[in-house]
Amino acid sequence: MNEPLVVRRETHIAAPPATVFAFLTDPEKIVSWMGGEATTETHPGGLYLLKGVGGDRARVARGAFREVVPVHRLVYTFGWEGSQEVPPGSSLVEIDLIVVVISALDAWFDRIAGAIHAFGGEVLKFIGDGVLAIFPVVGGTPRGACDAALRAVSARVGMAHLDEQRLRQGLPALPFGAALHLGEILWGNIGAADRLDFTAIGPAVNLVSRLEGLCKPLRKTVLVSGALAAETQTPLIALGTHALRGITSPCVVFTLPEN
Repeated sequence: MNEPLVVRRETHIAAPPATVFAFLTDPEKIVSWMGGEATTETHPGGLYLLKGVGGDRARVARGAFREVVPVHRLVYTFGWEGSQEVPPGSSLVEIDLIVVVISALDAWFDRIAGAIHAFGGEVLKFIGDGVLAIFPVVGGTPRGACDAALRAVSARVGMAHLDEQRLRQGLPALPFGAALHLGEILWGNIGAADRLDFTAIGPAVNLVSRLEGLCKPLRKTVLVSGALAAETQTPLIALGTHALRGITSPCVVFTLPEN
C-alpha cells in the first residue's frame, strides 16, 4: 500500500488575511487569477468547483469543503475530473492564514530601540505598535538632548536593513511615523495597588502623541514641534501651524529634509 504524500509549503503574501481568504473563496476573485469558472459553497460539505483552469476549458477541478474558518483556515478535498492519478476527492488541501505580527513588531522595536539607545535616549514604554522614549536634558540647556533625538530618528540604517529583509521575503516594508517635542513629563509606576504600570504622563506626552497622528495625513516620517525646533540648529522644513486634537493651542510643525 502506497504511503500518502504530504507536501507542506509556506508562502509570504503582502496582503491581510481577509484579502487572501477572499481570493481563495470568492468565485469572482478566483476567476480573476485562475481564469475559467468557479463555484464555491463555503461550508462543510459545500462544493468546490473550478472549470477552465489556466484557460483549458476541459480542465476541471472538483472537491468539497471540510472546514471553513473565515479569514483564518480552509480545508477542502481536491482532484481533477478524468484523472486516474488525482481524481476528485483524492487529495486534501489545508490552508492556514497566519498574520506575522509579533515577530515583525519585535524586529521593528529592536531597530527603533537600538537607535534611541545609541544616541543617549531611554525607552520608557512600548504601547501597542508604538514606542514612548525620552532624551533627558542634562546640564541646563536642552540643545544636546534635542539634537540627539533628531539624530536618532534620522538613523535609518537599521530600518533600511529590516525593510530589505522583508522585501526579499515578499513582505511589505514597515513605514513608521515619529514625533519629537520638548517639554516636561512625569514618569513612574502608576496604577492600582495590585497592578502598577511604568508610564509617563503630562501635557508634553499628550502633545507628542497627537503630533505623531499628523505623520500620515502630512505624509511625513518625522514631525517636530515648534518647541523643539527652537532649541536646535539642525536644518528643518516648516510645515505651518496645525490644530491637534485635545490640545488647546495650535502647534507649529516642522519636518526633516528628505535626504
